[in-house]
Amino acid sequence: MLGLLSQFTETMTSGESFWVLYDRLRPALFSGFLTASAFLFAMKTFIVATMKRDVYDTDHYIKMISELRTIKNDLPYYGPLCNLRQRLFCAILCCLITSLLQVTVGLVHHWLAAASCLFAALVSVGFVLWSVITVNKNIAEWLDAAEKKRNEEEGKSRGVSPE
Repeated sequence: MLGLLSQFTETMTSGESFWVLYDRLRPALFSGFLTASAFLFAMKTFIVATMKRDVYDTDHYIKMISELRTIKNDLPYYGPLCNLRQRLFCAILCCLITSLLQVTVGLVHHWLAAASCLFAALVSVGFVLWSVITVNKNIAEWLDAAEKKRNEEEGKSRGVSPE
């Protein structure tokens, strides 16, 4: 970020046009968002499969959903996991589209083309942040479930009944 800022100030103080800066920025945006989409895809596969196995298929979660379904009948069993999967997919798709825009529309030296490419980059960053927040919430649930399971196992080994 600091490098981009220094390039921007150098470009603006040296009298070069915006297009010189944009032409320097475009390859970085292309490779950065392409890399981000690949990383998110790998993360999606790992996290969704692991979360399903270690959180949503546990006895504790099954018991919790059964209790909640007495209140709300149509509660989806894998609802939070589906939300996570969909948000990660949206982030991956936005990153791929942004990357492709840099090497297609970004080649056109028109303010509208540059604005749409930069806007796509901002939207992609927003989707990535939204996905990271969702992943963090799911990991917190995962760790809570693991903590409860561990406490129950320790309670059984000591002969203490769980709450």
